[in-house]
Amino acid sequence: MNKAFLISFFLVITAIFGQEEQNLIKNGGFEDQLIHWNPLSEGISEATFTTDTKNKQIGKHALKVDVTAVGRKPWDVQCYQIFPSKKGTNYEISLLAKSDSPLNEFGICRKRNQN
Repeated sequence: MNKAFLISFFLVITAIFGQEEQNLIKNGGFEDQLIHWNPLSEGISEATFTTDTKNKQIGKHALKVDVTAVGRKPWDVQCYQIFPSKKGTNYEISLLAKSDSPLNEFGICRKRNQN
């Protein structure tokens, strides 16, 4: 089973401070390949992570994830970046994603720091 999807992640996570917005994601348009990103394929899943210049939406690149074997858990294939956040602050997340075939699941996860 080969499921490829493209995340034209001009991924933007902004913290809204009054009227000023600040992008908290480094290399959100993948202009510098996968620098600042952590691609992960765990368990029995198999995936390759590359940048694509033909199917981008914004900027010159997009993230291409070619999944050749799905895992047992929805989070077995992921590409993530950790960014600082503050309690009580509102954040806005925006991205563009498309798939060559139907996806069973696509999601954005938030992990809470226990500190």
